[in-house]
Amino acid sequence: MKFKILLALVFANLMQAQKFYFPKTATTDSVILEKQIPELALKVITEHQSSKNKPKSTVTFLDNLFRLQLAAKDYKNSITSLADYRKEYADHNMAGNKSLAYEIYSMAKQIEKDKKISFPNALQAAFTTKYESYPDPLIAKIGTILDGDVKEYKKSLKAALDKQKDKDSIDYTSALALCKNYVNYKTYSSIRPQVMQLFKVKEQEKFIIETKNLTLKNGTTLTITVVRKKENTSPLPVILTNNIYAGELVDAGMGKRAAVYNYVGAVVNTRGKRGSNDPNNPFEDEAQDLYEVIDWVSNQPWSNGKVGMIGGSYLGFSQWAAAKKLHPALKTIVPQVSVGIGIDYPAQNNVFMSYMMQWIRYVTNNKLTDEATFTNYPKWDSVNTAWYKSGRSFRALDSISGKPNKIFQRWLDHPGYDKYWQKMVPYKKDFAKINIPVLTTTGYYDADQIGAMYYYKQHHKYNKNPNHY
Repeated sequence: MKFKILLALVFANLMQAQKFYFPKTATTDSVILEKQIPELALKVITEHQSSKNKPKSTVTFLDNLFRLQLAAKDYKNSITSLADYRKEYADHNMAGNKSLAYEIYSMAKQIEKDKKISFPNALQAAFTTKYESYPDPLIAKIGTILDGDVKEYKKSLKAALDKQKDKDSIDYTSALALCKNYVNYKTYSSIRPQVMQLFKVKEQEKFIIETKNLTLKNGTTLTITVVRKKENTSPLPVILTNNIYAGELVDAGMGKRAAVYNYVGAVVNTRGKRGSNDPNNPFEDEAQDLYEVIDWVSNQPWSNGKVGMIGGSYLGFSQWAAAKKLHPALKTIVPQVSVGIGIDYPAQNNVFMSYMMQWIRYVTNNKLTDEATFTNYPKWDSVNTAWYKSGRSFRALDSISGKPNKIFQRWLDHPGYDKYWQKMVPYKKDFAKINIPVLTTTGYYDADQIGAMYYYKQHHKYNKNPNHY
């Protein structure tokens, strides 16, 4: 008994050692919070580097460390730790723009201090230095990296502070989370408006980005974004991506990904997205629409008549949809982790997954993507739990989630691989006609591995000599 009491006391002392002073007034007074966060971050860094709290993953350790150092206003070391964090990635050269906003903020604060200039001037200098140091392939994603959701960061910070109301101490785990939430909000709220303007100027110097609506023969309207390097004036091959996850920065980023390698990048959105007012029925229309899109793209003055396609998941499925009726201008497809519609999604082995309801809302609630609803994991957990406890059929899941959904119900009407699914992608002898080079990418942890391998195997089964890797 004495031994158990002793263990309990030791454990209690250890837990107490991880408590830090943090005045309750800091939760409601921004001036006090500004003063307390750096002091708290320094204490958390010490604990974070101790053996009992050090994460096994070096990536996680460094990810937390550079944020804590930023919170502690140790900008030089924060930049160093961020560089070390990037080097942990297998191809660290392509990780060179990860967490770029935090690096630019740290650089700007250091320049502001060293050169005794205003923060806006320091921020412009920091951004220009980083942007001009990057090779072209790293430039493509800068827009989406810098475009943080300040409102969501503010909301998360408030939630972390609310947990500390009426408390004068904070435990290690909560302190780490608070510092990270503070850094997210502080960084993006400080730099986002100005840095996005600076980004736009640089983008316009390097690229021609055009967004327009295409009207197909049946009256359907689709939005397409075309990206070219200004220095390229001759017709070039076009890399086309079909994107249901629409957004100005996302679409332009995908286009730039091709343009930086001296192709023309074209990104077409599915029906109902951006400028399209047509009904949005995921997966159903690509096999029909993409033939006309490829035809239009291949006949533009900036195109040399050759089109290739690339993209992952839904964007991978889209390439197989385009290959069902192969346009002569489509010369290759590179489907990555491609959805096997009716094969591995929305069901596997004829068992439908509850995730389909969450995903349908994500891509159909508005003309872009409904990030807030999609990432509201407590909501979806409660929806699935409520359905499970209700004892109702799976068909009731859409009503339990908020409102009936025609797409959800339509999918459930087709539990087997029937003509509804078969018309969306090549089926049996359709694969025999696909004689263009294909590169499929999948992996052990790919949720769509079943679909990717289905396309590969069917292509080899029905085509005597498939050029498929």
